[in-house]
Amino acid sequence: EYEEEDNDEDEFEIEVDDKFEEGLRNLVCTSGCQLFEMYKVYLNAATNKEFVVSDGCIFSADKKTLVHIPEAPVIEIPDFVEHIGAAACCGYEKMSSLILHDGLKTIGKWAFISAEFSVLRLPDSVTTLGECAFLMSGVERVYLSNSLEAIPDECFNLCFIEEFSIPPSVKAIGNYSLTGLLLMEEIDVPEGVESIGYYAFNQMNRVSLPSTLKSIEPDFYYEECIDVPDYPPYITVHPDNKTFVSKDGSLYFRESGKLAID
Repeated sequence: EYEEEDNDEDEFEIEVDDKFEEGLRNLVCTSGCQLFEMYKVYLNAATNKEFVVSDGCIFSADKKTLVHIPEAPVIEIPDFVEHIGAAACCGYEKMSSLILHDGLKTIGKWAFISAEFSVLRLPDSVTTLGECAFLMSGVERVYLSNSLEAIPDECFNLCFIEEFSIPPSVKAIGNYSLTGLLLMEEIDVPEGVESIGYYAFNQMNRVSLPSTLKSIEPDFYYEECIDVPDYPPYITVHPDNKTFVSKDGSLYFRESGKLAID
């Protein structure tokens, strides 16, 4: 429904049908294409029931959530936005720069799939990223928020990143989350991280794990590299870790002495 107002803004509502979402996910996560504006509204309708169109952008009715912003070489998210919605800038291949302001709290799933900007600077107000948020994007240098709670599944998968560090606020690193760090040879996982998912890393010569680590998938290291006997990762773990121990670059369960990595 559309209702014309005196301020030349349109308001409308949409009901959510979850059956369609999986098809959209398969589309954007394989092809990285853009979505029509109403698809973006649909994806954000689970948490926002009313929307407003203003200056070519689509927001939630309170304007705290950005649902759509027109593609441009420079994308600046308005400083009153607290949440970037699902697929908001998905497929923006003409985009070369992203400007985010303090006060932004979350970035939704698929938000910047295949977007071609090269530098990502998250303000420290950001606590949450959605799955596949930067999948296949052009980011080369990543500066994460010091308040970020987790790096979710496939967040930076298939990205050719040169500069990246994990802040100590992160507790979990998801499946395929950093698999695309193809231009880095080592990574230090900081104190505070408690879990590391399936195929989280790849092509690292050295991986350093913290004392806080409680669980790690046996295939946390991408198979293409670990299956090459002459090129295994050298893994170290903090000596105070109660679950794991490192011996000659391999990771073992401390209590049983069994190898922790497949």
